[in-house]
Amino acid sequence: MKIYVDGQYIEHVTATEAQREILRRQRPLLYQELYDIRPATSRRAPMYAPYQIYQIFYDKHSRDNLDAGFIPYDNTGSTHNFENDVILDLWLSKRKEWIDKRYVGVLSWRFQEKAMMTSQETYKRILHSKADVINLSPKMYVGLKHPYVREGYRMVTDICKMADEYRLFPFDLYQYPVNEVIFCNYWLATPQAFELYCQKYLSRCIMFFRDNKNEEIARMYQVTENHREGKLYIAFTFFLEGLFSVFIKEEKLKILTL
Repeated sequence: MKIYVDGQYIEHVTATEAQREILRRQRPLLYQELYDIRPATSRRAPMYAPYQIYQIFYDKHSRDNLDAGFIPYDNTGSTHNFENDVILDLWLSKRKEWIDKRYVGVLSWRFQEKAMMTSQETYKRILHSKADVINLSPKMYVGLKHPYVREGYRMVTDICKMADEYRLFPFDLYQYPVNEVIFCNYWLATPQAFELYCQKYLSRCIMFFRDNKNEEIARMYQVTENHREGKLYIAFTFFLEGLFSVFIKEEKLKILTL
């Protein structure tokens, strides 16, 4: 099986010791299945049957602040694209976990703090939803401009312009007129919408910039942006954060905003 993890594809049959260690640390349950290793006190993750909503943790503090109603996902170690690497991993190697669910999504450990909702409140509010996508974006961000048009996100703007120059999509990303802005990757999607997004948008963007032989294009995958009191973050993270809003409009999906 080929698994996308820590910014690379790992074939478990031919994995090196270093790659196996990456799998053991970052995908422990999958590691146990692939190599038939079962701890004596293994415990299944809590799961709310109709939904497959994961919540990321990467250290003791983040793990201690998880909502027990979501599925914990160990993202220990540095990942280039944060939640988006997890989304790709789910799409590439964990399809059986979510394909028959009503909704699938990946949330950060700060979800309750930012969105001011618990898992049970979330489940209650989406119980009768027939939307393709649920927008859980924090209310504190209402009014902020989309990353592709926001002043001050210079490197995100440059990434958009480069994507447009090389016609990554048949439409321009720079100053794209979105209808709905979703921040923090706080969204849920039906399995059909989730698969379409990963296949047609997310994986396409990551592979174009990450694997490009053109050094100018590949450099955009690594450039940084000032954020949160001057701290440097990889700009591509914010570029991907804005991509889902474009996907919603382009595919004319029905959306429910909580």
